[in-house]
Amino acid sequence: MMLLRFMSEFLSIMPTQLPDLLPRKTMEDPVVYDDYAQLTFHPSKQLTIAEVADQLEEQANLTLLYHRVVSEGLRGWQCCCAFSKPNNGRMYKFNATAGDDGIVDTITVCVFESIEVMRGTLRLELQMHHKAGGMRYEMGEAELIKLFY
Repeated sequence: MMLLRFMSEFLSIMPTQLPDLLPRKTMEDPVVYDDYAQLTFHPSKQLTIAEVADQLEEQANLTLLYHRVVSEGLRGWQCCCAFSKPNNGRMYKFNATAGDDGIVDTITVCVFESIEVMRGTLRLELQMHHKAGGMRYEMGEAELIKLFY
């Protein structure tokens, strides 16, 4: 099964690229679906959502899809999503969530089996978060689609 191979490749590369964000010792059991695998990590360092987004972009060469703040009145609950560009041969989506204290406590990674499923998932997620509001940054849907063609 290709998905298991992609997940194995991810686990052999990315935790060494992002050791503070993806410590293997905090990884929950993987959940494997038909078209993707979901991996959940709990960072070993206390980092804000902005620090996590920077690491994803700079250390892992990922592209930021959005950064959302649920309430401007709260310091806390924020989320961001970053993904690997399809032309690099990797199909990953990272979601980071910060709690009320403003510190990221969970990073969920989806490893996709097909580019079509990845593209559809990213588009749907961007649309859902856009409707909910509170976007500090969001990639335009046209720009996202352009990356896949």
